[in-house]
Amino acid sequence: MDPYATPSHSGVRYFLLIVDDFSRKLWVYPQKTKDEAFENFNNWKRLVENQTRKILNASKLIMA
Repeated sequence: MDPYATPSHSGVRYFLLIVDDFSRKLWVYPQKTKDEAFENFNNWKRLVENQTRKILNASKLIMA
């Protein structure tokens, strides 16, 4: 993964792109360094897990 030759005004040179193959939903995380990828991935994973949990709880309430 090569950085952009010219960073943005905020110093971003990399992008982490996560694609959900099923829904084709995209998440884009701008990054100043490659080191941020693991933290951004963990944040994304936590977000998706929380959303999934909320959807499951809502569906249980609807079915009750």
